[in-house]
Amino acid sequence: MIRKLQKKFIFITMISLLIITSALIIAINVTNLVRIDGRAEDLMDMITLRREPEDVFRPDSDRGEGKPQPPRPEGEGAHDAPWFSGKHGDFKSISITPETEFTTRWFSVSFSDGALLSVSVEKIASVTSEQAVAYAKEVLSSGDLSGYEDGYKYRLVSENNTETVYFLNCETELQNGFFMLIATVLIGITCLVFLFLLITVLSRRAVKPVLENMERQKRFITDAGHELKTPLSIISANADVLSLTGENNEWVESIRKQTDRMGHLVQDLLTLAKGEESDEVVFQAFHLSDAVIDTAMPFAVPAESRGKKVELDIQPDLELWGDEGAIRHLISILMENALKYADEGGTISLSLRREGKHIVLLQKNPCTPLPTREQMDRLFDRFYRVDPSRSRESGGYGIGLSIAKIIVESHKGKISAYAEDNQLCFSVIF
Repeated sequence: MIRKLQKKFIFITMISLLIITSALIIAINVTNLVRIDGRAEDLMDMITLRREPEDVFRPDSDRGEGKPQPPRPEGEGAHDAPWFSGKHGDFKSISITPETEFTTRWFSVSFSDGALLSVSVEKIASVTSEQAVAYAKEVLSSGDLSGYEDGYKYRLVSENNTETVYFLNCETELQNGFFMLIATVLIGITCLVFLFLLITVLSRRAVKPVLENMERQKRFITDAGHELKTPLSIISANADVLSLTGENNEWVESIRKQTDRMGHLVQDLLTLAKGEESDEVVFQAFHLSDAVIDTAMPFAVPAESRGKKVELDIQPDLELWGDEGAIRHLISILMENALKYADEGGTISLSLRREGKHIVLLQKNPCTPLPTREQMDRLFDRFYRVDPSRSRESGGYGIGLSIAKIIVESHKGKISAYAEDNQLCFSVIF
């Protein structure tokens, strides 16, 4: 139980940290990609807004005579402003500076009525004219107006029956973005590993108050159970003496019944207190099929006396690695529960079969009314009873199914309750 609680604490904490770390990594990288794309869009705007591409990012001293000049700002401080800061200067990216013109590489290809008109590769050294034309034709065939192709951001501009495809080299920024992604993921994983080790070391201290409270509660139940056994034994012995002396009447019988009920309750409480200490249980291989038949068959007679019927469908020669005594107790709980709450005239069925790697134990019985979905989820809670008045009449305390759940979980199995064809079903999977 201590290990289970510690593992649950570690699991919940690590899942929370994983969600937070993943959100941070995604936010950082999405922001970075938006910045990269925004800067590329700004540079592409600066390129495509020029009528003659060869004038883009060229110092005034290098421009030919008679070539159109890009708009320049006027007024105070105009000579200090970068050449692109005029009406084209409202850019999203803050990383564009006067030095950008020396680091930007781009090329363009123009077509007129589908025929090649011109190729401009003067601003890039890594692409030949033939490669530029191939890139442009691929963009035209795709039908997209903008996007990315092999590390180049492209934009298609149509004007006067002329289509010009501009390509901007973004390889460096995209590589930096990919490096940022890898770095943040690796840093996040490293942090999670160190946090996992730290939480593992500190988790026992974190759950220590809860464990101490559970230990005190368990100790109280165990001590109280043992203390109650002595007076119950004395009361039962006195009742036997009264019956032997000729005083056997309805009051003596009532004392016996209530003493027996109290004895069963004390034993169930002790089972609950010790049931979660699965480390103390010694498992071994045993014949499960035989154990189920031997435990379930004796319930046929009391069921018949109450107008009910027991049907068994047990696959032979099934074995299980576990505690045979605990499994027999599990079968008794399920059969006793069915015997108490099955409708009169109904059939209590119990089947055992292998399904792939699992062994499935299924118990069914008609029950009116069937528990609701909310009640079904609480059937395995301690001291929970769907109908307290009916349970009191049948002698139930709402502990049996809690013990059944502990037994199944100690065998690494799963128990569940559900309704099917107006029947209450309990499924156990080992």
